Amino acid sequence: MNHQSLNRPVEAARIDITLTDLPRGGVFETETTRVDAENGNALAAWEEMGRPEYITEKQRLFLEAVSMPERACARVETENGAVTLSLCLPPMGVCLLSLYL
Repeated sequence: MNHQSLNRPVEAARIDITLTDLPRGGVFETETTRVDAENGNALAAWEEMGRPEYITEKQRLFLEAVSMPERACARVETENGAVTLSLCLPPMGVCLLSLYL
């Protein structure tokens, strides 16, 4: 989670996670699920609609669709029994990173 602090302005953060003691040459699946200003943000979409007090069924379906977190999958291969996973987390963003061993 990259949230606002009262002590400093919030900026994008690069996060590197290194896992060791994995099988050499192993191939694993990763999945990231993120919510931030660009992904899974129905509030921003509602505000772009002009903040209607009442919405149509079409608008409701649209807001429901844009409220879903972004999900992405990738394959990673260990190198010498280790793997480093990197991601950039925008301000006020949160990300769940799953590694399937």
